[in-house]
Amino acid sequence: MGFIPPVTFGRTLAASMPRHRIERPGIGAIGLRYQGTVITEKAREYGDIVAVCDVDRHVREQARASFGSTPKIFENYVELLAAKDVDVVLIGTPDHWHSKMVIDACRAGKDVYCEKPLTLTIDEGKKIRDVAASSKQVVQVGSWQRSDQRFRQAVEMVRAGRIGKLQTVEVVLGKNEVGGPFERVSVPKHFN
Repeated sequence: MGFIPPVTFGRTLAASMPRHRIERPGIGAIGLRYQGTVITEKAREYGDIVAVCDVDRHVREQARASFGSTPKIFENYVELLAAKDVDVVLIGTPDHWHSKMVIDACRAGKDVYCEKPLTLTIDEGKKIRDVAASSKQVVQVGSWQRSDQRFRQAVEMVRAGRIGKLQTVEVVLGKNEVGGPFERVSVPKHFN
C-alpha cells in the first residue's frame, strides 16, 4: 500500500531534474587552501565547479585566476549554501569548522564531501548523523588515501603474506611542529 520501489522513485526524481544536473552535479567548494584545493581540482572530473568560497581575499583572487568567471565566488559559506545550482559541497576548511559546515550544508539540502576529521567530538558526530539522516543528505568523509589503489595493493600484499612476516611498523604523523601557547594576533584585513 503506497509503496514506491526505489528505482521508480529515482527515475521520477531524475525526470524532474535538468539532464546536465544528473550527469554533472553543481559543486560548491568551501576552503581553497591546501587539501581544499586538491579535492576541488579532483572534483572537476565528476561535476562542474559552480561556486567557491574562502574567507581570505587573496585566496579568492587566486580562485578567480584559476577558475575564471565560471564559478560564483563567495566570502561567506552561508551564501554559497543558498546557491540553487550547488548540489554538492566540498569542505576543505580548518578542522574546527567541519561539523558546523556539514550540518548547515545538510540543512540547506546539499550532499557533502568533508575532509577528515569530520568532527572534533563524539557529540558533533552524533549531531551530524542525526541531521544527515533527517535531511536525507549524503555525507562522505574524505579519507581518500585509504581508497587509493596503491595503498589498497600494499594492504593486500601484507595480508597475503607476500612480504613475509610483518615484524615492525613505523608510523610518522604530520609534518607540523607542536606549538603553543600561541600569541594572540588580530584577524588579517584580507580575511572576512
